[in-house]
Amino acid sequence: MDPCNIYTIDAVSKTSISVPAPVAGTTPIFVTFVIDESGSMATEALVGSESTGQCNLGVVCTAVAASMSVMPETTYAGVVMFSDRATLLSPIVQMTPMNKGGIKTALMQRHPTSSTNLEAGVKMAIDMEREKFAVHSNKAKYIIIVLTDGQPDTARASTGENYGAFFKNYSSKFGFTPEIITCGFGYNVNVDLLVDISKIMNGHFSFIPTPDMVATNFVNMMAQIISQESAPVIDAIVDSYRIDFINKCTDLCRLANMGDGDGALAIIRSMSSRIRDSLTTMPDGFSKEVLIGILKDVEGEVALALSDLKKNYNVWGRGYIPSLARAHELKFCANFKDHGLQNYAGPLFKTIQTSAASIFKSELTDAISRMASTPRSAYYAPVSAAAISGLYNPSGGCFDGNCLVTMADGTTKPAMDIVRGDMILSFSGVAAEVYEIVRTLVSSTAQAVVFKSGLRITAWHPIFMNGHWIFPDNAPEHTKQMSGTTAMCGLSLVYSFAVRGQNNAHGMQVDDVFVATLGHGVSNDPVLSHPFYGTNKVLDAISNMYNTAFEKYQPEPIIGNGIWYWSYDENGAPNGILENP
Repeated sequence: MDPCNIYTIDAVSKTSISVPAPVAGTTPIFVTFVIDESGSMATEALVGSESTGQCNLGVVCTAVAASMSVMPETTYAGVVMFSDRATLLSPIVQMTPMNKGGIKTALMQRHPTSSTNLEAGVKMAIDMEREKFAVHSNKAKYIIIVLTDGQPDTARASTGENYGAFFKNYSSKFGFTPEIITCGFGYNVNVDLLVDISKIMNGHFSFIPTPDMVATNFVNMMAQIISQESAPVIDAIVDSYRIDFINKCTDLCRLANMGDGDGALAIIRSMSSRIRDSLTTMPDGFSKEVLIGILKDVEGEVALALSDLKKNYNVWGRGYIPSLARAHELKFCANFKDHGLQNYAGPLFKTIQTSAASIFKSELTDAISRMASTPRSAYYAPVSAAAISGLYNPSGGCFDGNCLVTMADGTTKPAMDIVRGDMILSFSGVAAEVYEIVRTLVSSTAQAVVFKSGLRITAWHPIFMNGHWIFPDNAPEHTKQMSGTTAMCGLSLVYSFAVRGQNNAHGMQVDDVFVATLGHGVSNDPVLSHPFYGTNKVLDAISNMYNTAFEKYQPEPIIGNGIWYWSYDENGAPNGILENP
């Protein structure tokens, strides 16, 4: 077996979670996935420094398979593979369980080959879609999803000819223009080309630099396709700021590409000032939440991307900013965590998003579990628990008691001094009450990630960075005090907290970084969600520990002090806090 095999799957998917189908009378949907299987797709897919057991092609094919599991039987899909030429993997067929199983089995057999003939792949997809157009005309929705990790290397690419215009002209000959969504994997994609294609072909551009960002992008993409919801209506004044932000993103990228970081940051400061001034004078009744979301985007990840052109913008900002701007332009909730995009999610979108997240988690878990239990050749890296966790499932974690927690009034307080009832600044930007505190005794050899901001946190405690929940070990190296992880260096107690009193209070700010709280209740995020640490199960375990400690021992309970310890099931998953017998 080699690193690009995906997994063996029955003809009918075992996934029991269903996605609501579009209501009766809605437009039929035809989707063609166009997958790059060039030689570069053989690159091992890593989460941080850990192997996922798959190459990039494996991760992409797994994501496509999960996307098909999300699609209801009322939709249709096909698959085209491309390298030096295009290959038809599956014609466009109805998404019945049997058809899904057949395509997934075919995906399992694919291997990276040679060059990157993007033109051939997309042309074949257009030809497939136009056959459906000949039957359904404008009464259906035609979507092509292009998934690539590199740059086209055919004659058209060498001449600099506009790919988007070429695809537009080619499809127009047949009287229709399919929507083309482009997904760029890794840091070496031709961002300008993929953005250009998506704009000309009325689609979205998704920037997916690392495997742990696959699920959040694909879940939202499929929710948007299936829901077919119209973009929300925004009042004219607020919408003018949205349009200005989109246009300014073009200016920001132009200046950053010229090396003018100071000029780009000057635009950021100007936008921030104008939005804040407007919020203070804007009367009630306007879409203030939309404007607040845009402000958070401007002052958050966009500003961070431009704060260091070499370490931030040139690495991830050059893809992130155009992707964010395009999502705002389409009023599309492209991921779970960019603040401004959340206001574009309608009720049906959210329903499908929740179901899709559960399906993705189930399928990705199944895929990696099968890989982990399969004998491997020397060429095939073993799958670590950390890598599996990094794709879709956070384990528990804590941070140093000397780290500074931001309180509701803006002051800071060491984590070790926080008491129940303290009001802290929550992830939603408002006050939340601390009502559970967990202190854990750790070995001096336990691994932690140390950030330049002062945060010292265990490697797998979710943090919010670059617009997404990620694990500290996967954070950009420029944010860290030192590369990789380091021993806790004599620290004995680490802390984690549960808060209440606000929606979206699933994070708290510690040394200028938002870290996950316990029992947050988030079930649709590939990193943050967890069946124990993220649910009431952990809160019940903590409450029982405190009650028992008060009755028997009096002092504040500490996990790992010989009395209390974390318990795990037979699969190594955490399931409680137990008292030593």
